[in-house]
Formats: sequence, structure tokens, C-alpha cells
Amino acid sequence: MDYFRKTNYKEKVGMKEISVEFLKDRREKSLLVLLIGSSVGVLLGLSLYLANKNVFVHEHSQWLALWDEINLFSSQIFVPLFLALVISRNIQKEYKYHNINVWLTLSKSTSRIVLSKFVYFSILYFVNQLILLLIFYILGLVNHFPININIFIFSFWMFSSWVGGLGIISWEIFLSFKLKNSLNVMLVCLACCILGFIISTINPIMSQLYPFSQILIGTQAKYNQNFNFISGTFFLFICLINIFLGICLSKKHVKI
Repeated sequence: MDYFRKTNYKEKVGMKEISVEFLKDRREKSLLVLLIGSSVGVLLGLSLYLANKNVFVHEHSQWLALWDEINLFSSQIFVPLFLALVISRNIQKEYKYHNINVWLTLSKSTSRIVLSKFVYFSILYFVNQLILLLIFYILGLVNHFPININIFIFSFWMFSSWVGGLGIISWEIFLSFKLKNSLNVMLVCLACCILGFIISTINPIMSQLYPFSQILIGTQAKYNQNFNFISGTFFLFICLINIFLGICLSKKHVKI
């Protein structure tokens, strides 16, 4: 039984859409699913770091080495893919339980529908990134990493990776409304993730424009240096363009 059938929707119509999204998503455990998927990338990165630990100790900061290994896989494959999973499952259930029909019948605008999804999953993703950052710091302390750099720089890089992920969220919302099937969305996003991995390897300049590479760019996992004014402005511009395009296209595909 969907949310609208268990409650008097007329009494809830003035309620903030984000609260409604949290209520409807309680049973889906989306944050837990996202954390489990992200943790796979963290474990893979940790395994690669430990396998090459002696090299990293002699060549450069262990903090940077662990950060790079974790994010080269997590930010390009696992985080976007599991974001697609939780987003597509959520929207597929909206169609399954005819919630979209209810919204449109009650003259709720497509903009409000899409934006409530976008804000909700952006918050979910932000919490996920905070927990991953905490795990990263714990791993460094457990491995007795020396404090030879400003470790708080990773907090900024994690925040910028969150900004980079907002465009991906908007595109995945669009795909979910268009395809209406979780498996199809996952397959398309997997292809996009693999393509992003290839592009970042063979053509770093092209990857600056590719939507599914923006999380990696935000983490600075390949270059370990902060944005300057030009690169930071360009990064924000690309993120905003992706957010705008994804949301606009999503609104056109919110149909019964």
C-alpha cells in the first residue's frame, strides 16, 4: 500500500515535499543501500593500497595514496551505480503504486515532483559522503598514518565531489522517469560509468566535460591539487549545466 493510500493526502498537500520523500522511502533503506555500494569501492581501494603499501610509503603521502586508491574506483563506478539503484527503485515504485497519477490528478506541478526527488537524493548523497569521509579518516588513523599534510583538505574534496555528483543525480532521475524500469536504468548507468572510466584514462580533457566524471574531478583523486579560480569556476559551470539539463528533461518525462 502506497503512502497516499495510507494517509489523507488532502491534509498532507501543504507538507514539505522533502518530508514526504523521507516518509515514503523509510522501508527502502536507500541510505543503507548507498553506503553498502560505496563501501565496496572503499574496500577495493583499501585492498589496492595495502597491496602496494611499501611503494606508497617511500614515494608520497600515505593519506593521498589511500585517498586516490579509494576514489579512483568508488567515485567512477560504485557511487554513481548505487545512486542509480536507489533513485530508479524509488521512481519505479512511484509508478507501481500510481503515486504519479495522484500527483498529476491533484495538479501538482512536474517541477515540484522532480525537484523534491532531486533535493531528497542530494541530501541522501551528502550524508553518504560524510560517512565515507569519516571512514577514510578512521582507516588512516588505524594504519597510523603520519599527520604530514593538512588532512582537512579531504573534507573540501569530499564536498566538491558531492557537488560533482549533483549533476549525475539529475541525469539518473531523468533516466528513471524515462525508462521506468530499475534494471534498464542500472544498465545504462553502468555503461555511462565504464565510458567515464575509459574517457578519464585516455582523454583527461574530455573527461572535464563528461557528466559521470564530475565526482572523480571533485575528489581530485588523480591530481591531488586544489582548484584554481579558472578550474573551479569551470567545474561549477559544468555541474550547473548538468543539473539544469537533467531536471528540465526529467520534467518532460513525468507522465502517467
